Amino acid sequence: MPKRTGDYDSWMLGELTDPRLAASYINAAMSEDPSLLKVALGNVAKAHSMKKIAKEVGVARESLYTSLSECGNPTLSNLIAILKAVGLAMEVVARVPETQNNASISKRQPPGGSRRKWRGSSIGSTEDRRLTRY
Repeated sequence: MPKRTGDYDSWMLGELTDPRLAASYINAAMSEDPSLLKVALGNVAKAHSMKKIAKEVGVARESLYTSLSECGNPTLSNLIAILKAVGLAMEVVARVPETQNNASISKRQPPGGSRRKWRGSSIGSTEDRRLTRY
């Protein structure tokens, strides 16, 4: 008797409804080849129902399919709207070699050349920070 297996596409689309898995999937596709972003985002949009995503983005469903195809050319505003509709967001990060990491950041002098340090939990937090001289 043959072994019964499920359809890979339906399994994948079911998995891509989880925002963490969808984010990992899109990041992996972009790191492999940036042109795969459209295809990966199209698969995530299919997992969330193209009709629903198109309505939230404010475009026709056919236009959404076209822009997310391999030959499509979606605008940045559409990409951001699609990501928002599926529960994701775009983020820009610095490409710093592993040897530099945060060590080089802490050695930098602030503007003005005087030695100051941040008082607070971490640089970049939204808490109240005060500069103090030491």
